[in-house]
Amino acid sequence: MNDKGIIEAVETHIDAVRYPAVGQTVVHPAVSLSFELDEAFFGPDMAQFLRLIEHAGSMQTACRQMNMSYSKGFKLLKNAENQLGYPLLITQSGGSEGGFSQLTPKALALMENYMALEKELKEKAEELFLKYFKEGL
Repeated sequence: MNDKGIIEAVETHIDAVRYPAVGQTVVHPAVSLSFELDEAFFGPDMAQFLRLIEHAGSMQTACRQMNMSYSKGFKLLKNAENQLGYPLLITQSGGSEGGFSQLTPKALALMENYMALEKELKEKAEELFLKYFKEGL
């Protein structure tokens, strides 16, 4: 790929799915990863919530950005912590120093592993889709 005008090479079936011809609609698989015991307690929404908390340093700000009440966010967080058996946040209430929320080291590891697994799952779903639907739907 020596041509500087080429932004992305489309060389395989997987590339073709990712970069369809202009104006062409391509069907692709949609998969979602959730963790559950009796019911799902950690999935894409919870991962987004934790990413927003880490970015903003505030659970309240993350709740606002996700258009959910603080009490709902708190309930989701506590449910996930109870299911996992460890805390996800380190928090400090307001005051003269101001409050903050940050992910615990275990929560950071959970997020890193969740995102890696989710990425690999989506890639495998694309491969399997092409295996079983070579000719399309």
